Amino acid sequence: MTVKSFNSAAATPQERGLALLEETGRLPPDLWKVNDLIINGADLEQKDDDSMTPLLRATKLNSTGAAFLLIHHGADVCAADKTGDTALMYAERHHNLEIIKLLQDCRAPSRGMGGGMTGEMWDRHMESLREQALAEEAKETTITVFKPLTLKPAG
Repeated sequence: MTVKSFNSAAATPQERGLALLEETGRLPPDLWKVNDLIINGADLEQKDDDSMTPLLRATKLNSTGAAFLLIHHGADVCAADKTGDTALMYAERHHNLEIIKLLQDCRAPSRGMGGGMTGEMWDRHMESLREQALAEEAKETTITVFKPLTLKPAG
């Protein structure tokens, strides 16, 4: 088996973008490689056949580290795939509050928001997500209560 090496510094932005798409589609992605590709000018908005960008792939696979790097370096937080799903929608499905917070700081749109929400709408939306996440977490928590034993003297 021949292993082809990839020199991101010598590649075109499109080639680096394709490599970035491939890397963000892995679990877990190699964050050193993701960072190297970004620093060397990968096209952050490169799309696959489903119109998935590297940020959409990272959020769909719940990769907080890759999402952070992409957002920090200016990936489009408003991008949507073929079905209209956004990075925020993927983060909401995973109840990943870290990615949601990163996207919140960028005012990323959710479905049907037309690309923007007022601050008050966003705050209500985020509070609702927090409540949903806490409710699901509470369902997963099992509390076992033991009834104390009362011993009667032998008699």
